[in-house]
Amino acid sequence: MTWYYALGNERQGPIDDAALDRLIATGVVTRDTLVWKAGMADWQPLAQARPQVVTPPTPVIPPPAGATTPAAGIPLPSTQPRIEAAAGTFTPAPTPTPGAGDYGGGYGAAAGAGAAAGGWSAPGPSGPADADQLYARVVSEHPTLAIGDILGRAWQLVMDNLGLAIGGTAIFIISNLLGAIPCLGILITLAVTPILQAGVYRLMLKLHRGEPAEFTDVFSTFSTSYLQLFLYTLVQFILICVCLVPGYVLIFMGNFLAERSHGLSLLLSLAGFLIMAPPAIYLGVSWLFASPLIIDKGLAFWPAMELSRKVVTGRFFSVFGLALLCVLIVMAGVVALCAGLFFAVPVALAAIALAYDDLFARA
Repeated sequence: MTWYYALGNERQGPIDDAALDRLIATGVVTRDTLVWKAGMADWQPLAQARPQVVTPPTPVIPPPAGATTPAAGIPLPSTQPRIEAAAGTFTPAPTPTPGAGDYGGGYGAAAGAGAAAGGWSAPGPSGPADADQLYARVVSEHPTLAIGDILGRAWQLVMDNLGLAIGGTAIFIISNLLGAIPCLGILITLAVTPILQAGVYRLMLKLHRGEPAEFTDVFSTFSTSYLQLFLYTLVQFILICVCLVPGYVLIFMGNFLAERSHGLSLLLSLAGFLIMAPPAIYLGVSWLFASPLIIDKGLAFWPAMELSRKVVTGRFFSVFGLALLCVLIVMAGVVALCAGLFFAVPVALAAIALAYDDLFARA
C-alpha cells in the first residue's frame, strides 16, 4: 500500500507500509500527521486513516540525583513547556495545520481542519508549485522513459476503464472534428479542444493513481485552469507560426516560380519544408507535458512550458519516439474505418499522461 504524508509545507512520498512504520517509530510521523493513500477522498490524520497505528511512547527521563518526589495532590508539570516571567507567560504555539494552497501538488486539509481553510484534495490539481524546485527534483531523480512499458500500461489502463476512457475521449474527438468548421473552427481549436485534451489527461491521471474519477473530469479544466491552458495554447501557436514563416516564404517563392523553372520551384519548396519541420517538431515535443503540468502542479503557462522543455531536452529522443508512436497509433485508428479512433486516441492520450507521471510524479 502506498502512502503520502505531509511534512512542513510539502508532500512526502510515496512510501509503503514498512517505511511508514519506520517513520512512526522514529517520531517523524505522528498520530496527528496528515496522510493520504489511493481510495481516500481527502487527507486525514494518521490516527484516523490508520486506526491501528501505535505512537511510540514518550521516553521518561529520570529525575536528577537528590530530586524530591512531589507530594500527593501537587500537580505535575504539563507536557507543554511554559516559561514563567514577570512580563507574562509564554506557551509554545501549536504546530500549524497546512491550509489550502500550501502544497504544490494539490492537497487538502484533513476533515475538520481543512473545512475552515478550504480543504485539501488528494495529489492532483491545486495551488501553484515552484517550477525550479520541481526541475531540481526531476534532475535528482533522473527518471527514464520505457516506451514499450508506457504503451502497455496505457493500453491496460484504457481496457480496465473502457467506458469512462472512451466516453471522455469521445468529447475530445468531436471537438477536433468541429475544428474543421470554417471560421468558427479556429476558435474551437484554440479555445475548446486543448482544454478538453487537458481534461482527458486529468481523467487518465486519476484512473492511473487510483483516485475517484468520473466523466465530468474532462470538463473540470474549464473551471480550474482555463486561462492558463488557453494562454499556453495561444503562445504555442504564435511561436510555432513565427518559426514556420521562413519555410512558408520559400514555399511561396517556389510556387511563384513554378511556371518559369520547375526544378527551382521544387528545390525551394523542399528547402522550405526542411526549414519548417525541425523547429515545429522540437517545440511540439518540448512542450508536450506543459498541459499536464498546468492542471496537475498548478503552474502558470510559461513556467509549465519552460519546465517541460528543460525536462524533455534531457531525454528528447525518448519523448519524440513516444510522441511519434502515439501519432502512428492515431493514424492506425483512422485507417480502421475511423471507428478505431475511439480506441487509438484514448491509448495515445493515456500514454502521454503516464509518461508525464513517470517523469514528474515524485516531483
